[in-house]
Amino acid sequence: MTITTRNKLLFFILFTVSYLGANAQLIQLKPQFCDYETQGWTSTNAYGVLYCESVPGANKYKFKADGGSNDPGYIAYRANTVNYVIIGQFGGMLDLTWYDISVAYSTDNGSTWSNFGPACPVRSPESPTTSLASQSCGIIINDFNQTLTAKYMPYCNTYRFRIFSLPGNPSYDETVLRSGGPWYEVSTVNLPVHFPNIFMGYTYNCVVQWNNGGDWKPYGDTCEITLEGQILMSSLFPDLSAISSAGGTIHNSSANNNLYILNNVGETITETINVGNPQTPAIVLNQGFEQPSRWKVTLIKPGPGGQFIDRMYVENTINVYPNPFSDELMVSSKSDRENILMLRVINSEGKLLGSYTINNPLESLDLNHLDPGSYFFKFSNSKEQIIETKKVIKSY
Repeated sequence: MTITTRNKLLFFILFTVSYLGANAQLIQLKPQFCDYETQGWTSTNAYGVLYCESVPGANKYKFKADGGSNDPGYIAYRANTVNYVIIGQFGGMLDLTWYDISVAYSTDNGSTWSNFGPACPVRSPESPTTSLASQSCGIIINDFNQTLTAKYMPYCNTYRFRIFSLPGNPSYDETVLRSGGPWYEVSTVNLPVHFPNIFMGYTYNCVVQWNNGGDWKPYGDTCEITLEGQILMSSLFPDLSAISSAGGTIHNSSANNNLYILNNVGETITETINVGNPQTPAIVLNQGFEQPSRWKVTLIKPGPGGQFIDRMYVENTINVYPNPFSDELMVSSKSDRENILMLRVINSEGKLLGSYTINNPLESLDLNHLDPGSYFFKFSNSKEQIIETKKVIKSY
């Protein structure tokens, strides 16, 4: 084949592809979905589903949402292998707002596309509200390991929890954001991690709202949560920290609020039990040999007659070292487990920074990308049951 012939053939192929793209059949949403007011963000009862005309041989459809003058600057695309889109998949739309939805298609898995066809106006739905889930609404908090869970909202990527005091109680009002990423949300909060300044022994109101990348949805129903006056807890202090009842501690909150250092070096400790806030505990019990990084103490509510009941797991369940670390961190586990471990790394603001799967008894993690500071390492099993929480410090 000569160069001239090859160039002519190449030109013909490019011209044909361009011509077919510009002159291919144009499609749009089916007539019943033009000037359509959706009733929901999801496919439940088909309230949020928009169907387009189908094309023989097409294997992908691309849907475009344009906010026009109703939502200036909003343009979003969603490609599917089927001839419909769920309006919640666009993300970031305003409630009860009209958008122009147009459609293109591909017969070669998205390598080339037809032009977009005529646009159809579609109104976004009014978003439902969320609140605490039934298992969390009215809960009595008697263990700092308990969490509050919000009702699941499809296509949500951020929840906002607000806890505020009842009239006549000490003034308290704080909000916490829990986010993951597109199409993934974190719908739980943990009191010692996310609300460290809350007062013990009071009932509070808790409300939740959500966001799918656009405007915040209104707060939902108010739920009451009650914190007992004395809450039993497992120590959440870092491995290099210890609490002493006999000699007190050194604590410089401006330098490192999470670090407590013993005044009386040499005191023997194997168990530290706190009742109440760890910063101002009502009762502190120390006994045994000093090895705070080797013990996990799990406490339950007082038993009959005011006797404390405890369950101690003296085996070395999970170790992380070195702590503090600079770039690489080792995770070791000597306990026998049927399931693999899951690790979630959370910063001091409660934001999930990464999830890891621990498959081996000794695992090396490259965490050089983390900024210096304190982090919570939450280990859970395959059923998402939290096994252990550790505070880890990245030095530089």
